[in-house]
Amino acid sequence: MVTLSLAGWRIGLECRPAGVEGVVAARYAAFVGHDEAAPDALATVTLGPEMAGAAAGELPSPMRVTYQREAVLLDAPGAYGRITRGSWKAWLELSSDAFYPNLEYFLRVLCALLAYRNGGLLMHAAGLLVAGQVHLFIGHSGSGKSTAVALSPHAVALGDDLILLRSEEAGWRAYGTPP
Repeated sequence: MVTLSLAGWRIGLECRPAGVEGVVAARYAAFVGHDEAAPDALATVTLGPEMAGAAAGELPSPMRVTYQREAVLLDAPGAYGRITRGSWKAWLELSSDAFYPNLEYFLRVLCALLAYRNGGLLMHAAGLLVAGQVHLFIGHSGSGKSTAVALSPHAVALGDDLILLRSEEAGWRAYGTPP
């Protein structure tokens, strides 16, 4: 199992078939957690046999999200998943060349739900850490968020697309998310 640590929340990913776990761990290496604590959410990611050699595909794939009373369903060409909110168990079946875009969208939805459950936010924003303070740049796609990050070598980039905000006793804390 690969455990991702995002804003202090742990997402366990059980990947099938063998070999996919290593690919996923390498892709998200900066977010792989090494503690033995139980995950806050556990997802099984299954890659169809026709995908075994194509895990690096980068094709865009629109994903439809349907909210039900106790679950969230995700559906796209070549992908189908479910996140059960009560148990925080999830599964995602992938069978197209759009492996990473579909996995990343699934993780975004899972992170948004975890944040919401815990009083946090997942924001479409760029984030920079400057002198101990986080600066968020919020705007539509194409508004210059990534450019602001790229033109700020004096700052630590938290991310240029999605930032997780978590409420803590001393205020809000910002975290980067996987690209």
